[in-house]
Order: sequence, then C-alpha cells, then structure tokens
Amino acid sequence: MPKDKKILTAAATLDGFSMRKDGSATLRFVTQELVDADMLTVKQFYGHFGQLLFSENSIQPLDIPKQDPDFDGKTPSQRLRAVIFVLWSQLRDSGKGIR
Repeated sequence: MPKDKKILTAAATLDGFSMRKDGSATLRFVTQELVDADMLTVKQFYGHFGQLLFSENSIQPLDIPKQDPDFDGKTPSQRLRAVIFVLWSQLRDSGKGIR
C-alpha cells in the first residue's frame, strides 16, 4: 500500500443502521474525539466512495482488500442531471413550461 494513501483509523461504535429501497444500507458510526489530522481526513473523505472495514478486534494487513471497490451507482452530477431531466419532462408534458 502506498505510504501517501490516506486511511482513517478510529475507534468507533456502530450506532445505527437503516435499510434502503435499493438493498443498500445507511450506517452510522460514532467515534471518540478525533485529533485535528483525523478530522481533516474525515472532511476530505466526505462524499467519496471507498472501502469500510469494521471489526471488534484490530484489523490486520491481510484483512485489507488489495483491489479498489467497484462503484455501481451514479455520481452526484449524474443524479442531478437525471432529476433535472425528469423535472423538465414533467413540465414539458404538462404544458406549463418553466417560467
């Protein structure tokens, strides 16, 4: 693993989860107080796709996947374009147009 690759390591408690319609899940973790460097890493990761490893025990190097995860969803910009297109289609079909 490259030394410059950022990895957030923090003791955490799985605080909650909810199932989503598409079969995915929303997970909520609570950490202890984070030092400034870890908080900066959290902010840099916000909204990015990546791997999540969680274990009640320490994670060993062999536990870390070697390959990057596959992203099967839409990017935020693709989602926004799709929503705008649907809105445009509905307004066009209703004859109201955009004012």
